[in-house]
Amino acid sequence: MEIEVFKRISSFTFKSVAQIDEFKSLRNSRFYYKKDQFVLVVSASINHVKWLVPDTVLLIGNAFYYIDKVVSNGEKAEELTVSGKSLIGKTDKRIIWRTYNSFI
Repeated sequence: MEIEVFKRISSFTFKSVAQIDEFKSLRNSRFYYKKDQFVLVVSASINHVKWLVPDTVLLIGNAFYYIDKVVSNGEKAEELTVSGKSLIGKTDKRIIWRTYNSFI
């Protein structure tokens, strides 16, 4: 399985910048009622450190995900653990609910 990495160019414009075809593990959890999640473990190479940063978009299989968190495995930093959610998870942070009855 290949993972495609997309970089944000402007607010809604993305460009494919890399493909990851070697990784230690990939756990992709698909849910029916909740946001899908993934956990990816890769070696800490220069390219991985450069492209796998928070808010980067990944195409895993046929679904798009965004990176939420990147953690190294200690002082040696031989591996990176990258985790995130499907793009529908952005709606939790982006929708502003208006309060129309603020006098009650």
